[in-house]
Amino acid sequence: AAEQQPKTSKGKPQGARAPEKDENGNEWHFTGHKWLGVLVARSFGRTVAVGQITKWLPPDGEDGALFKAVHLDGDEEDLEDHEVVEAIQKYQTTGRAARKAKAAAATPPRPVKAGSAKS
Repeated sequence: AAEQQPKTSKGKPQGARAPEKDENGNEWHFTGHKWLGVLVARSFGRTVAVGQITKWLPPDGEDGALFKAVHLDGDEEDLEDHEVVEAIQKYQTTGRAARKAKAAAATPPRPVKAGSAKS
């Protein structure tokens, strides 16, 4: 069964674009993996860089999948699957993730006006 991709506001699958070849002929994909769009954090000395998984390279032979992380400061890096798992876990411990969760929990659901439902 194919994974359902999140939809954009225009109803198209999020990130629906053709694979992109790099200078080595590797075909990076923008759809088809659950980690696309996931926020990650990586430690570099005393600095923690927050970023997002933007594309992936499916496994090829003995080589496992690779994932492109683009950090908020513009830096990019390729991560192996075990590094992505660690980076997702690291993000969950950041203040940024805690603030996002707190804001989501504090936002009351919008009331639905009577008679606003379409028939």
